[in-house]
Amino acid sequence: MREIKFRGYDEENNVFRYGYYTMLQSGARLYDAIIVEDKDADQRLTSYYIHNHKTVGQYTGLKDKNGEEIYEGDILAWDDGKGDPWLIAWNENECRYTDYSPKNKAIIIGNIHENPELLEEMK
Repeated sequence: MREIKFRGYDEENNVFRYGYYTMLQSGARLYDAIIVEDKDADQRLTSYYIHNHKTVGQYTGLKDKNGEEIYEGDILAWDDGKGDPWLIAWNENECRYTDYSPKNKAIIIGNIHENPELLEEMK
């Protein structure tokens, strides 16, 4: 069974946070958050607010050629540099993520949040 986890962009610290997705309430407002297990603090859980919910992406259960986990919003390319890059996104009509084959020849070259210029190459 694949591991269910998410990532979201922590704008305060300019890094992606990887862990479990939840919504937290502060007063009357709900916030997207990623819960991370802090291995340096006796396995305590730490939550990080994700101010832009569009940066939240789910782990697809797949890895690229280098063993890197592939998340929704990642941009992949063939390791030989041939062909156009492609975006990993959820396809509502087919109820699945866009995929690639063979996975041992693709690499993650960025994501739509930190590398939007890579999308221009896809047009």
